Amino acid sequence: MAENNENKGFLDDFEVDEETLREVELASKRKKPKDRYLPPKKPTYSQVHRSKLRRLKAFVIVSWVLLFVFIGFGAYMVINQVNKIKDEAPLISNGQVASQTDNVVLMSLEDDVTGSWRRTFVLVRFNGNDGSTSVCSLPMGLKCSAGNREATLADHYKYGGILQVKRAVSDSVGIVIDKCFVSKYSQLDKIMEKVGAVEYDVESDMNETSEKGEKFCDLKKGKQSLTSHQIYSFLTYRNGTIGEQSKRNSKLLSAVFKKFYNNDVKENIVGLYQNLVNDIDTDISMSDMNNFVSCFDKMIKGEIHECAINTVGEKSVLDSASIDALVQNFK
Repeated sequence: MAENNENKGFLDDFEVDEETLREVELASKRKKPKDRYLPPKKPTYSQVHRSKLRRLKAFVIVSWVLLFVFIGFGAYMVINQVNKIKDEAPLISNGQVASQTDNVVLMSLEDDVTGSWRRTFVLVRFNGNDGSTSVCSLPMGLKCSAGNREATLADHYKYGGILQVKRAVSDSVGIVIDKCFVSKYSQLDKIMEKVGAVEYDVESDMNETSEKGEKFCDLKKGKQSLTSHQIYSFLTYRNGTIGEQSKRNSKLLSAVFKKFYNNDVKENIVGLYQNLVNDIDTDISMSDMNNFVSCFDKMIKGEIHECAINTVGEKSVLDSASIDALVQNFK
């Protein structure tokens, strides 16, 4: 009896009917498997390719839209500027728009021929409508103000170059300077060779020697043919007041321009400019030169106005009469 009890299992005393077994079996079949971690599927090659294409299409569309916007804005600005120029351009008798060659040029020329290394500043205005030219020599010792800075043109040039001189002249006189030109006398020899000697009546002997005994200027009184080097030495001569220097040099420059216009240089001026432009500092463009040449025949027949300056007493500053004359001739 004892052996029988020892051989019984723990659940032998429980009786399970068949219906309960079927329910357990059905419940086990309905049981969901445990959730497992599945890594995200990698996109296929075609999916990646389509995604890149969509981004590329969007980029191309946006780029084209921006391009058309910029082109349209640029075209509007160009057309607007052209119409503005036409509206402001002077009309000649037959109603056509005249050439726009009415510019004030500030030239700075350095003397590297006689060895003085002095500078000559010149204002020149070209009028393409009537062919007239205005010229004024501004001695390097002339005082002008730019902002709060009053100094000679030579000191302005040392301080900020030709743009500082341009600002000083514009602020002191009240004219708009369109173009600038910086060069040395020796670099202008190609142009002066085409012009040739200039017939001129030197009013008095001009002699100036450096402390080392170098001749800056050695000209005798009377009518003579001045070569390019003699013209350069004339322009660097510093005897006399600022006003006297301006009057003397403006008169000579007027004679040089007359000879320039009367000489057969029209066919050579563009080529001379092309050869010279790499040796000078300028904002004069090839378009400006072509406009100038197109008005050359008028220049030959036009007048050349000398416009010398005077200074206030012993001071080397412009007087009101000189300012009025400059504004009248260079406005």
